[in-house]
Amino acid sequence: MSTYSELEVSVHGGRPVELFRFVHGPTVWTYSSGPEIDYNGETYVAFPIGRDDMQQTKELHKSPLEVLIPRTSELSLLYLAGNPEHIITLTVFRVHVGASDGPVVYWKGRIVSADWPDNVTASLKCESVFTSLKRPGLRARYQRPCRRALYETGCNVDKAAYAVAGTVSAINAAKTVLTVAAADALADGWYSGGMVETPTGGFLFVTSHSGSSLTLANPCSLAVSDAVTIYPGCARNRETCKNKFNNILNFGGWPWIPSRNPFDGRSLV
Repeated sequence: MSTYSELEVSVHGGRPVELFRFVHGPTVWTYSSGPEIDYNGETYVAFPIGRDDMQQTKELHKSPLEVLIPRTSELSLLYLAGNPEHIITLTVFRVHVGASDGPVVYWKGRIVSADWPDNVTASLKCESVFTSLKRPGLRARYQRPCRRALYETGCNVDKAAYAVAGTVSAINAAKTVLTVAAADALADGWYSGGMVETPTGGFLFVTSHSGSSLTLANPCSLAVSDAVTIYPGCARNRETCKNKFNNILNFGGWPWIPSRNPFDGRSLV
């Protein structure tokens, strides 16, 4: 475990070690760009995380930020499954040389989008908290499919009620296809768009399901005989919401949006 004085002279990518604190509802991720450190009652684990250089403006703390993390990390997989229902906030702490009271807040904002520039990296686009204050308060998207994230606030489906325990019996060489016998108990596609919970509490996004085979969005670190929990996915349409989850009252889409603008005849989709 590193101390503040050790961090004061540590350099990562030409800058002092920084601490990244992500908050998504009750879930908190704390990462350090250098050695592991305890701060304010939380442990910031050493993690392959970095950021771009801030734009040169009069006030650096109001600049946008791009944070780079591994594609297989939990935060990245959360966005692969769709935009989270809750805003994910980010606070970046930095230790200044000569400081005696530990890290100080260097930047604060939220994640607005994510993309994957290659097979190993996820890019989180973040905006300053000051920028978000200029945005309108209403957030609902007017769209045909449901706008809500499955199992999150607003959807309100009880994840535990649909959880199925299983064991990994085989994994392909690319680590992207799991064989879980419990998945064969339900029709093909039941778990497409769903999740696999790992023994460490992480989640893997399922792109397709056929029999006992679950295809993942990214390679995993699971091994044969690992115990997992699998959760079904949602097609985000009215029929699935009603017939699969009995949750039509919380359906967040507008399936009857006309395909053409009734006023000028232009296409809406």
